[in-house]
Amino acid sequence: MSIFIKGGNMRKIKFKTNFKCSGCVDKAKPVLDENPQISNWDVDLKSADKLLTIEAENLDKQRLIRAVGKVGYRLEEI
Repeated sequence: MSIFIKGGNMRKIKFKTNFKCSGCVDKAKPVLDENPQISNWDVDLKSADKLLTIEAENLDKQRLIRAVGKVGYRLEEI
């Protein structure tokens, strides 16, 4: 049995969001889950900036920002 581990360019990227509640996160979830570059993501709704932390390899940030924008939310990289 072999295990493939994504290599090299895995990075943590943080974004400020305008998410207000778990319902907002649920609306953005399909966009985040369907992106093959994202291996893991989490939203901290308790932080003032409602931080979205993404672990990704070679993430096209502008494409992600546009995709999340299409479901009604803003992302701003910090």
